[in-house]
Amino acid sequence: MQAAVMDSVRTEPATFDLPNPQDVLYPDFQFSTSPDLGSALSTAFVVDTAAKADWAIGRILSLE
Repeated sequence: MQAAVMDSVRTEPATFDLPNPQDVLYPDFQFSTSPDLGSALSTAFVVDTAAKADWAIGRILSLE
């Protein structure tokens, strides 16, 4: 018979701060944090018809 013994181990989330990946990958580029980001997301391209799906697939295939 095997038994597992658990010591009283205290676990806490890590408290160190990691840098933003954009700052590491592109240190010379300044990313804008505009408040109108939500409006850009609302006008995003959405594939909701067969014609749009056909166009999107054709575009993907032409880029490959």
